[in-house]
Amino acid sequence: MNGSEFITQVGQENYYSLYDVKVQAFNNYGDGPNSTAVRIYSAEDCKYICICLLVKSSVFANSFLLFQVPVAVVTNANAWRYNSTACKVTWDIVPDVRETMKGTIMGYQVSPILYPTEVHVYSHGPNSVMVYWRGVSTGTNEEPLQGYKLRYWTNGDDIRTANDVTVGKDTKAVIYGIQKDILYNLRVLGYSRGGDGNKGNTIYFTLGKTNLSTLSN
Repeated sequence: MNGSEFITQVGQENYYSLYDVKVQAFNNYGDGPNSTAVRIYSAEDCKYICICLLVKSSVFANSFLLFQVPVAVVTNANAWRYNSTACKVTWDIVPDVRETMKGTIMGYQVSPILYPTEVHVYSHGPNSVMVYWRGVSTGTNEEPLQGYKLRYWTNGDDIRTANDVTVGKDTKAVIYGIQKDILYNLRVLGYSRGGDGNKGNTIYFTLGKTNLSTLSN
């Protein structure tokens, strides 16, 4: 070959594998000396996706590389109060092997540890309430806060039936669709790219005929 670069296929099953590479020049009389060996990994696991678009009987296709995310799951995660402004989080590390990481581990993302406090619910409209709360801050080892979720559900139902109201970094939000004389549970939490943070204490509220009453646990 001529030129100063070379690309070869190693097969998808050989993703993130280590190779020794040497380069040598040759001519009609034979091969020259090898270069010093360099070590290189193939790319992390990925799949090709082809998207086709039909426009006036003509098909247009584009291919994209979709890199695989790790399949390993962090286990035994725990958090403790560290001091007045911080928490300590520990977990079991995941195996740093290509089969589970689809490459190599770059680090861990920690969702918000602190939870919103001082949650207050007030009447807002005939079928809505206004919620205020004290926000949270994230530390240097946590993903930056993206916003808050207000998770509410009818008292006595499973929390898995809850509805979420997602807001930005504001510390107030309106929940619509509230029915009168029904007791609701409410928990407020922060979220980030690392996932949902710890949920605040459960607040109970009901939109009565004339006013709103709340009770925290």
